[in-house]
Amino acid sequence: MDGSYDGAENRRSKRVAVNFIVTYKPDGAMIAHMRIGSKLRIIALMVNLSAKGMAIATEYDIPVETVLVIKFTLVNLNTKSDEQVRSMEILGQVRYNVVWKEMGHRIGIAFTKISNEDKRAITGFVEAAIKEKQE
Repeated sequence: MDGSYDGAENRRSKRVAVNFIVTYKPDGAMIAHMRIGSKLRIIALMVNLSAKGMAIATEYDIPVETVLVIKFTLVNLNTKSDEQVRSMEILGQVRYNVVWKEMGHRIGIAFTKISNEDKRAITGFVEAAIKEKQE
């Protein structure tokens, strides 16, 4: 994979545009190979989300195939009150990295380790957002 992104929709799972803050860091030994100043965790903006992955906007140039530990809180007002806010920690692999909007990089991430509960919560969020947009 060459890390390019042409904006074409090649995904098999439904994805919606979002604006969530995420934090991420390289997983495990990659920290020794990828120095990001003195920061242990980086803040970025999630720009879209599906049950299989996400895209983030970040100022850092993260190599394709890097595995990241990603943390974010999913807020879904279209579900039961006790399930509206869910904090998640997911492992994902960088699939593409392109310069984006002259502000940094757009990083496409495929989830490699996600709990069934988190996957269900994301799927419910995406389906509700698509349904709301169609109405």
